[in-house]
Amino acid sequence: MEEHKAHSTAIAIILPLSIVSIFIYFKGINVDLKTIIFISLGGLLGGFIGAKYLKKVPSKWLHKIFGLFMLIGAWRLIL
Repeated sequence: MEEHKAHSTAIAIILPLSIVSIFIYFKGINVDLKTIIFISLGGLLGGFIGAKYLKKVPSKWLHKIFGLFMLIGAWRLIL
């Protein structure tokens, strides 16, 4: 699958999964609503910007950026 198509498909899958997660985690768990709103607004803004500029990023750079985020995520899991 083309890299741009794969990334946009993965991003599109995140929304329904997030909505389902909201109902699961709100059930019986005390959550900080301010934090949820803050992170949600950041996610919406980042999603909009990412979707708008995804086609402008060459596949070569998209691959490198994705790899960098994977390495950062792995590093955070290790620590």
